[in-house]
Amino acid sequence: MKENIAIIGGGNIGLAIAEGLINSGKYEGKQITITRRKVQLLDYLKKKA
Repeated sequence: MKENIAIIGGGNIGLAIAEGLINSGKYEGKQITITRRKVQLLDYLKKKA
């Protein structure tokens, strides 16, 4: 069973957690959802998904 993760607050800590999860190889980018007021600041993460 694949788990999905939601990170509320994509600031410095939220982004670090997301990148760490992706880099660990346990999670794929499509399994992680991040929220942020200025969504355009998360655009570069779409390339990692």
